[in-house]
Amino acid sequence: MKLLTIAIPAFNIEKYLNRCIDSLISSKYLGEMEIIIVDDGSTDGTTNIGNAYQNRFPDIVRFHRKENGGHGSTINKALELAKGKYFKVIDGDDWVDVQAFNKLVEYLREVTVDLVITNFVYENAYNNTKNIIDYRKFLYPNEIYSGNQELVFIPSMHARVYLTELLQQIPLRLQENTFYVDMEYNYIPIPYIKNYIYYELNVYRYFIGRPDQSIGVTSLPKYFPDHERVINRLVEYYPDIQKLPVPYHLPCYLLLESLILTHIKLLKNNQVENKDIGSFISKIRTLQPGLFNHLVSSSSFIREIQELTENRIIMYLYRIKRSIARKFRHVIISHILFGVRL
Repeated sequence: MKLLTIAIPAFNIEKYLNRCIDSLISSKYLGEMEIIIVDDGSTDGTTNIGNAYQNRFPDIVRFHRKENGGHGSTINKALELAKGKYFKVIDGDDWVDVQAFNKLVEYLREVTVDLVITNFVYENAYNNTKNIIDYRKFLYPNEIYSGNQELVFIPSMHARVYLTELLQQIPLRLQENTFYVDMEYNYIPIPYIKNYIYYELNVYRYFIGRPDQSIGVTSLPKYFPDHERVINRLVEYYPDIQKLPVPYHLPCYLLLESLILTHIKLLKNNQVENKDIGSFISKIRTLQPGLFNHLVSSSSFIREIQELTENRIIMYLYRIKRSIARKFRHVIISHILFGVRL
């Protein structure tokens, strides 16, 4: 068995793919890896590049071309093919720091845990700056944590190395033809993680600020339906998260709350047409009443809806449930709607 499977999602990235793969094959531990390049129906030179590396390193690189199905579909396929002990995703337009990556492989040789966490670095192409994201304020390096001990935050996808067996046994399957599925990759496995470790290594280099980047802050209104699909999927998993001890399901709730509040902000700013805040939140209540009750008692949630008119809030609360409206009318009406009471 190989020690590490590297999954490389690739779609029309001929300008960047060589750098990504070269950073991996430069490792002195190349023989302990398998690199699975999944071409998501590219129409540029991505396919030729992937085939060339497979021919050059037939025992290391596997190239798989498929019909376009989105980022999630490439990870699904790579996970299906993966044979390494550990599994890490490195997008084809990103790369790794070779020295830090070599050290990571050395650590992986000596440990068996469900999740390995490392730092990662934002590499901004627009202004040529770097921003290191580390987790020292949450975790002690090189210490194995059991269960969900101290897991009071959600590490980025770029910070994660999973035990392959864990993901395959869940089984983890991300939504296809959908953006923002990195949230699913980060969130869904959490209840299954029995132990994990943090290494203070700046391994992953996340390339941002490019004009051809598919996902960014400005693209959210364009992919709003995808954002909502991901929220709905995470809401479905909320009961599994609630089973965790309170300190450890809190970051999962905060992630969901953040996604929901971002959604509401777009609705408030009329950036998305034919959507209604009331129906959106009512759907969450229908799927997970417990999550809904947390939201209604959240000061962040209240602040986001405070600009709505008095009648709209009252009608919305009564439409959901009159008892809930009565229960929260002093919190919402008195403290938000300028002293107006029911």
